[in-house]
Amino acid sequence: MERLGKYLNNIKEDRKFFVAIVFCTNIIDNLLISCIVPIIPEMLVIQDEQMMADCLTIQNLSTPNISMSEQMIERCLTGNEQSVNVSLNMTTDEPSTSFSSISFAKRLFALSFNPATENSKIGWILATKALVQIVFNPLTGYLANSFGNNIVLIGGTIIIGISSMVYSISSSVPGLLIARGMHGLGSSATNVAGMSLLAEQYHEDGERSRVMGTAMGGIAVGVLIGYPFGSLLYFYVGSSAPFILIMVFVVLDIGFIIVVCRPVILGKYHGSTITVLLRDPYILVGACIIMLATMSISTVEATVPIWVLDTMDVEKWELAVLFIPDSAGYVIGTNFFGNFALKMGRWIVSIVCLLLIGICLISIPFATTLPHLIVPHFGFGLGLGIIDAAIVPLLALLVDTRHVAMYGCVYAINQLAVCLAYGLGPGIAGQIVKGLGFSWSMWVLASVIILVSPICIFLKRPPVEQENKPILEDKETIQMYD
Repeated sequence: MERLGKYLNNIKEDRKFFVAIVFCTNIIDNLLISCIVPIIPEMLVIQDEQMMADCLTIQNLSTPNISMSEQMIERCLTGNEQSVNVSLNMTTDEPSTSFSSISFAKRLFALSFNPATENSKIGWILATKALVQIVFNPLTGYLANSFGNNIVLIGGTIIIGISSMVYSISSSVPGLLIARGMHGLGSSATNVAGMSLLAEQYHEDGERSRVMGTAMGGIAVGVLIGYPFGSLLYFYVGSSAPFILIMVFVVLDIGFIIVVCRPVILGKYHGSTITVLLRDPYILVGACIIMLATMSISTVEATVPIWVLDTMDVEKWELAVLFIPDSAGYVIGTNFFGNFALKMGRWIVSIVCLLLIGICLISIPFATTLPHLIVPHFGFGLGLGIIDAAIVPLLALLVDTRHVAMYGCVYAINQLAVCLAYGLGPGIAGQIVKGLGFSWSMWVLASVIILVSPICIFLKRPPVEQENKPILEDKETIQMYD
């Protein structure tokens, strides 16, 4: 027991374990984010099959000697009562019953057979997480500063575990929406508290950039293994298997956090901190850069799969392979370019990466096969990874040098920018796709990113508040903006 106690004390004193905690938590968070992508469509298809059976029963068409055309089936699902009854009266002499007996919820959430609109329910489910995070990010920043990052990190991880449990017992749209919303709340807490925890533990800018890049690599690892993890366990073990396994990971992660972090309630919140940070143009510029880069990924995830299905001869399972280059590029960008961005100048690197993302967006509509999309998708991931590795540590440094070191609020702003990107990007792009087509949606977004990229120049050398000037006396830190 004495040897175990000594070993645990060594763990608590080694800062590397804090990096491991955030890395593992990011893996679990993004594993749950991505593993549901191949699972939810299958769940909804099963639900729609049952809905179809109910619809046919209501219309007295469940007898085996009556055939239904695809057009009639689609009318039945979409709830067009008049057209259904007309079609049914033309094909059978049996009296038709009222379509109003089908519940409004079933008609509201019914899938269409049109590939361009079949993701409507999935889109609402996936968007719930970002919407919840937008609402709760300011609150998690408050809680992190008030009660401590350790407490918020544990609480967020517990909520992610509860979300996984709800996924494991739900197959309906309302249940999936609740699970996804809870995941958004938990993810908000872990993302804000995790980055804030590292900012507290590592004060030297170069070292902070390195460890934050390593921790953010867990995001890409979780996404990379999430698709096959969810698909294989769902189809070969059962619908609850991936979520039960994630709950096991959550329990282990919570134990790891408790051992390393020694959670203590701090009670040190300054009420005006987040208001002050929101008025700082340099923090807002950094958040805007992250939002622009993330918006490219969110838009591509929402629009490219449907475009690929409509224009290329591919199977739906191949779409999971499409996003592997993104994850690989993000891992490389976050793990190997943090110190490079610090030495070259974070503002210069950010401009180059935004231009790279813009070029990749321009090139996508010219692809005719899936292999043509590998390079653009790798460019998205690489550009976003480098920008995150450059800007996320810079936000902590801006707080160090211009404000009171309350990292929860600045990373709440960071997560708010990410969630706005996932909330606004697909919606805006969807409207452009309807009006101008897919190609123009990519080109318009690319033009916006390229035209706005010069705002990175504002981060070249932000002024330092006089009371925080001693922090910058180290020569290496003085040059950190360049």
